[in-house]
Amino acid sequence: MTSDDGKILNFTESVGASPIRRPAELSGDESSSESALIHAIDQLSSDPEIVVFLQATSPLRKTDDVENALQTFANTEADSLFSGARLDDFNVWGNKEGRFESLNYDFKSRQTRQNRRIDSWVEDGSIYIFRPQILRENNNRLGGKIAIYETETWQSFEIDEPDDLTLCEILFKHYLEDCVQ
Repeated sequence: MTSDDGKILNFTESVGASPIRRPAELSGDESSSESALIHAIDQLSSDPEIVVFLQATSPLRKTDDVENALQTFANTEADSLFSGARLDDFNVWGNKEGRFESLNYDFKSRQTRQNRRIDSWVEDGSIYIFRPQILRENNNRLGGKIAIYETETWQSFEIDEPDDLTLCEILFKHYLEDCVQ
């Protein structure tokens, strides 16, 4: 765990973890997760075989998700893995230079979701597993042979704005509260 916040570092240490103080230049709003991850790995005596990166802003994980994602990583012999939910029930559009385009289906020839030509997932930001050399070579947590650990759609919500916290609290209470008691 890395942070620049003293309270978070002290709490982390009080529960038996070994926190890493993140320098100010890697702690701002514009700082990338990759730069913080490289810094954290550099603080260790040697590179770990793999890194498991759990983003705090994507907290809707079931109790066995991390263990199952690690199993998927091993079984697929991946270099990196992300958690994501299927977009089967969503018609996704993109705006390219002011022009909207359908991305995961042909809007001119609508088909049932079962007959779409591309399976689509949303990267939910909850779980990333990767080999340190992938991060160092690509300056990206994803690279090499990429695998996915499939999550449920309700797990794909992130906390980036105050209203997101309210939605995630509702989803947590509905799907996960009984798991942590």
